[in-house]
Formats: sequence, structure tokens, C-alpha cells
Amino acid sequence: VMTYLQYSDGLAIPIVLFLAVVGPEIVCHDLRARVLPLYFSRPIKRTDYPLAKLLAMATALFIVMATPLVVQYLGAVFTTEDGLDGIWAETEKVAPILVSAVVHALVLAALGLAIASFTPRWPYAIGGILAWYVVTLALTGILFGVLASQSENGEPEASWPALLTPFGMLNGFQNAALGVEPSPTDAGSY
Repeated sequence: VMTYLQYSDGLAIPIVLFLAVVGPEIVCHDLRARVLPLYFSRPIKRTDYPLAKLLAMATALFIVMATPLVVQYLGAVFTTEDGLDGIWAETEKVAPILVSAVVHALVLAALGLAIASFTPRWPYAIGGILAWYVVTLALTGILFGVLASQSENGEPEASWPALLTPFGMLNGFQNAALGVEPSPTDAGSY
């Protein structure tokens, strides 16, 4: 039903919901209970705490993104009729997408944690993360609509509005890294 490449587009909403729920869970407890001085009472580097939180969030997000890909890959491998050639072909298809999932997880986790770290209150952090993605997606859609209405063929001639939303940038990166023709609504050559 869905190719490996279309996967990240199809999971944008569940990924945002996961970020909105888990991001505040990771940072709001520490901010609200004011335990950061306790962490820093031990000899750790200044970057250890945020890197640990980022890696925890990125790992959780990668597991959420990669598990269905691995299940789909295993299903394709076990049902192939081409033997080792079929297994190798599926491996060549899924490997770059898994690497792209790592990049997606790192970038989206960093943005989600950065937004959640502005407040110790869960509802505000959840609302902030959801608002960021909803507002940027809506603004991007509006700008693409305006650009499409001004073009002669009905397609937007510029792809810079995709830079306003993380998913547009990440999908543009994925398409550029894989040598796939960019869609009209991703960051393209940017």
C-alpha cells in the first residue's frame, strides 16, 4: 500500500502526536521539580544533560518510526520469490530510509524538546509543540497555495515555503539524498 519512501509523509501526524506527548514527559518533570541543580551537583559536563535527553527522545522516536518499516521489510523478505536477489533488492530499498529515519528522529526530537523546555507545565508544552507544527504546516500550505495561484500551470514555482516546516525540510533532504524527484511541496534544492 505504501512504499518505504512514502512512509515518513504518511506518519507525520502520529509523529507529531508522539512528540507532543513524550517531549513534555522528558523535560517537564525536571523543570517543575527543580532537580537540575541536583544533576549538576555531580561532575558532569554542561552538555551531558541535554544530550542525554535528546538521545532518549530520538531513540524513542526512531523506534516508533523504524518498527513498521522493519515489519514491512520482513514481510517483503519472507514473501519474495526471487531468493537472495529479492532479499538484497528489499535491503537496498529500506536501508536508506532507515538512515533517513535516524535524521528525522534527531531533528524532530531536538525541535520537540526545545519547545517543551520553555515551560514546566505539561499542557502548555503539549500545546506549544502541537501549535508549532500546525501553524507551520498551515502557513506553508497557504504560501504554496498563493504561489500556485500566481503561476501559469497551477503548480508552485518556488519551494522555499517548505523550509518553514520541519517535515518539508526533512522530506526535501530525504529526496535529495536518495536522488528522487522532489515533490512540489518539499524543500527541493534548498
